Amino acid sequence: MNAIDLEVIYQSTHQIARELTLNMLRTGYSTIIKESQDFTFAIFDRRGRMVAQGVPQPLHIGPMAAQIQEIRRVFRGRIEPGDAFIVNHPYRACQNHATDVTIITPVFIAEKLVAFIGNIAHKPDLGGKVPGTNAGDATDLFQEGLLIPPLKILKRGEINEDLKEMICANTRTPEVTWGDVNAQVMTNVYGQQKFTELFGKYGVERVLSCWETWMDICEAELRKAIAQVPDGLYGPETDWLDDDGVDLARSHRITATIRKHGDTLEFILDSDAQARGPVNLRSCVSRNFIECCVKMVFIPNLPVNDGLSRPVKVTYPPEGSLLNPSYPAACNMYVRPSQMTTSVIIRCLARALPGKVPAPSSGAGGSLASS
Repeated sequence: MNAIDLEVIYQSTHQIARELTLNMLRTGYSTIIKESQDFTFAIFDRRGRMVAQGVPQPLHIGPMAAQIQEIRRVFRGRIEPGDAFIVNHPYRACQNHATDVTIITPVFIAEKLVAFIGNIAHKPDLGGKVPGTNAGDATDLFQEGLLIPPLKILKRGEINEDLKEMICANTRTPEVTWGDVNAQVMTNVYGQQKFTELFGKYGVERVLSCWETWMDICEAELRKAIAQVPDGLYGPETDWLDDDGVDLARSHRITATIRKHGDTLEFILDSDAQARGPVNLRSCVSRNFIECCVKMVFIPNLPVNDGLSRPVKVTYPPEGSLLNPSYPAACNMYVRPSQMTTSVIIRCLARALPGKVPAPSSGAGGSLASS
């Protein structure tokens, strides 16, 4: 493939992802969509590998990639044109927390599966013990709202009305919550139309070859940059969450170390045992923001796609840990450990690349809500 076609096809793919983002802003019901913009679109190839993303929200991309693989596994041989899938269960593949709802839509050309469109959007309410769902004192997953395993929300282009009724019966804001879900579903349908045009213009195999090539380019460039760092261990770096919102006198340790060998990086994560409160972090979430930190440090001018994951390995603490919790540990306040983990990761990267890595944040942030 010549360089011009490679660039034109890939930029066209990115443009569709950006266009879907704008479509969602126009059609979503809640202020979470229209003002907070707490949602993300991404494009995946037929094997479920990420090709391009719209809104750069790395906390969403990791779960979406894991969910596509779970949908491919669960519905093997039963994915049909016109279908779309919904999932929000933190322990069925992965999800940040239950108030983030994922819609995955397969793209077919002439009855042949060629790609997936995925989006995740936070919901204003999905039941649970408090309005808004995200209780800071939740002690298990079942206090954190409605749990949806991978299911079909569209079947051959028709809305699953039974599932719609179930969702609406489990939210304090049925019109707005369903309005946002429907906007996610219909925006993906619009995306199917745009990709039908793209594949029709350039041909299925040329588009897929372009995507594959860009993954290989990003992998190769990242490996070259990593290879320039001396082999060895960088870290450990450690910080603590003050408490979990439930046991206020107990802090929670988060530690990271980087092992660099050749053209690969291994991030070794460790933590205290999982918390009773909702500050536990699912592993697929930390995986993706680690990859994004690596990308921004080593190859900031290249796009985000599956190629970035190939030179990066992540090792987690044993199951039952804060950074690798066991079902049904509460996890709706996952942003807290995400920020702390990012902080120690950046400090490790600064050891590996002195003078080239910005100082980490305070590992804290905040948001306010009223009901």
